[in-house]
Amino acid sequence: MITEKQIVELTTSILGAQDQITGGRTTYLRTLVTAIQENLKKGQDQRTQLEALIQQHDRFYAIVLKAAEPFVPKGTKDRAIELHRRVNFARTAASAIRVHVRAGGDIATLQAAKVTKAILRVREGPARAPSPSRLKTTAERQSKQLVVTLMGLADADKQAAVEEMQLIIAQLTAQLETIGAQPAKRMKVPPLIFNPTETQIVRQQSRPS
Repeated sequence: MITEKQIVELTTSILGAQDQITGGRTTYLRTLVTAIQENLKKGQDQRTQLEALIQQHDRFYAIVLKAAEPFVPKGTKDRAIELHRRVNFARTAASAIRVHVRAGGDIATLQAAKVTKAILRVREGPARAPSPSRLKTTAERQSKQLVVTLMGLADADKQAAVEEMQLIIAQLTAQLETIGAQPAKRMKVPPLIFNPTETQIVRQQSRPS
């Protein structure tokens, strides 16, 4: 028979783990803010702040993704998707800081040791929806350029091009699932065998809007 003590211990373990996860995410956010502040002065414009954010987030994300690899064994189905899912906390931290800046906040004035998502600024009022036609045009232009770049990479290093294409397919598949769409059979992600590098990781998925 399961005892009351066993249930209490299990509950305590679960709640303790949840507290540890929450605390770890807050610590990550504060660490990212600290790193960004190293390259900023008070009162710098929004563009400069966002560039500093991107620089540090890209560096952090590459390290975070690599550190997550042992938690998703090679051979795991849709491994790239699962890796990105596991480290979503890193993207949401960057996203919170990005929103803060776009709402008129100054990263340099934040008290890094006390920062939480709750105290970061958010944009007041409804956000303006971007024009679908403009977004579609941008997507078409960027996708064409991506294909050209990948073909150039294939000429120089076929294996590297294959790895890049597999990673992109995995990320697109993850995005399709996020918006509730089912990937077409022809887009099924092939088995992935790769070790993410900084150049591979600096992708749209690692940069939340």
